[in-house]
Amino acid sequence: MKPSIIAITVALIAISSTFSRAQEVPKDVIDGLTEIYAEKYPDNFSMQKLLIESQIKSYKFLASWGVPDGVPRDVFVKLRNDYYDEYPENYSMQETLVKSQVKSFKKLEQWTSEDGVPRDVFKAIRENYKKEYPHNYSMQETLVESQVKAYKFLQSWKAPKGVPLAVFKKLRKKYEDSYPTNYSMQQTLVESQLKDYLELHK
Repeated sequence: MKPSIIAITVALIAISSTFSRAQEVPKDVIDGLTEIYAEKYPDNFSMQKLLIESQIKSYKFLASWGVPDGVPRDVFVKLRNDYYDEYPENYSMQETLVKSQVKSFKKLEQWTSEDGVPRDVFKAIRENYKKEYPHNYSMQETLVESQVKAYKFLQSWKAPKGVPLAVFKKLRKKYEDSYPTNYSMQQTLVESQLKDYLELHK
């Protein structure tokens, strides 16, 4: 049996009243969160309370979060503004995504070389994704890691058993020419071709 409208209204008033006493959180923020989760979970007051508490915690964190060490103010402000615009009433999402971007930014700033990868190759990989995703440091980090891993794999890759060396070299050359700076793509396409070659020559 679903709770009556009066019961729901009383419960919402109680929830809103409880959170309105949370320090440093404007009433309109509390009211907005209460409305959002009351609509999403109209019969689950425990879930409402849990999610509102989580959002309030994140709101307070964001409100007091100064510019982290090692991150320029303009970079930090843009991250904060971008995710506020994208998730204006989801403070937990804002906190999670900005933290992730800050962590990636710091790693990228310190990541100037990689063992087993020539400096010019590594620099080109970094510059490529910096240009493609100038404000998405998490994406840059993920793609650079993928390319570095693929580059190292390609350098030590030998022709698999059952594949003539001439065939292997020809495939390698073909995709090196087609994707000279995309080592992940080279690996993926050569692996696919080798798999099919072996299937055809069982």
